[in-house]
Amino acid sequence: KVQYGKKSQHYFRNSDINSCIDSMKFIIQNGGFVIRLGKTSNNRLNFAHDRVIDLPFNPKRSEKSEFYFIKYCKYMISGGSGPADVCNIFDTPIAIVNYPFYDASLLPSSTCQFMPKMIRSNVDNSIIKLSDYYNKFNDQAPIGQYISVMNENNLYIEDNEENDILLITKEMHASYQYDQFLSLKNDMLVPKPIKISKLVLDKYPQLNQ
Repeated sequence: KVQYGKKSQHYFRNSDINSCIDSMKFIIQNGGFVIRLGKTSNNRLNFAHDRVIDLPFNPKRSEKSEFYFIKYCKYMISGGSGPADVCNIFDTPIAIVNYPFYDASLLPSSTCQFMPKMIRSNVDNSIIKLSDYYNKFNDQAPIGQYISVMNENNLYIEDNEENDILLITKEMHASYQYDQFLSLKNDMLVPKPIKISKLVLDKYPQLNQ
């Protein structure tokens, strides 16, 4: 649960990297490697493994190394920060988790699917429906205006659960295994709306009510 108050105006975009640990373990169990990207970070991963590189704390970390990993990784799981936009350069498939908006108009075109944080009412914990969201928010507006709408309507955001991130990781991994990403480059030539993951819509049917 994220309250705004006196927090930084970017606070609502943050999430706990440790909520991805189950996904990391899944990738490792299936023979993969995990690289956590980022220039700076307050906290190390609460998980260590020979196949996991916590790059922000690695002395060999550089911007060039991040570009290399983004270019050659099989797929990327991201919170929609700066490195996610680099995926467009290399057509790297990406799934966005813990995204603070319901709308995906600002996401990189190589996004396969995205999982937004849930926006809830502080009054009764009810989830804000998609129709209400589009009536209240303008995703092209400055971040400060977004936070003002949250405060004026007494709302808060709820991060994705660890198991939900694991499920979307499994879907991305299955697509990689069966070469379903091969058509992605052609698909990106034609602009199309990026939709909320079906995993989210199935779990929270009230979004569409």
